[in-house]
Amino acid sequence: MTIRRVIVAVVAVIAIAWIARAWWPSEERRIRARLDALAEEVSTPAGNMEDALARMARAVRIGSFFTEDAAIEAGPPYPALRGRDTIVGAASSVGAQEVTLEFVDVQVGVAAGQQAASAYMTAKAAGLDRAGGRGLDASEVEMDFRKVDGRWLIAAARVRRTLE
Repeated sequence: MTIRRVIVAVVAVIAIAWIARAWWPSEERRIRARLDALAEEVSTPAGNMEDALARMARAVRIGSFFTEDAAIEAGPPYPALRGRDTIVGAASSVGAQEVTLEFVDVQVGVAAGQQAASAYMTAKAAGLDRAGGRGLDASEVEMDFRKVDGRWLIAAARVRRTLE
């Protein structure tokens, strides 16, 4: 009888831990979820025929992942993008073409006060290049996050060049 009670108690503890984890996600998991949502928003399906209004609306949604003073530094030959409005403008100017963005090998560190965090990841982008062929690019990216009104927003993103 005591072994049965021990087994029931262990199963109950595991179930409670699983439910708590699902209902109260850690800050790290919230950041990962934001990155997944950003990748989904940036990705466009094959045959995407967005008109200018739909493209602008998507650009604004992409901008909502960034702080007002965010900066994106992709490195040469690309100019740095500074400010949410500039990021939205750049996103809206990209023509309609198939692209898939994925963040993999994401490592997140949350600061002690849980109001700032940093993440290091590989960003994989696949899609059609300007010549119409399939292209794939993978870059190491560092991001700094700030918690603003309870949401994790990207304050800075830097592409890190790796040895090729």
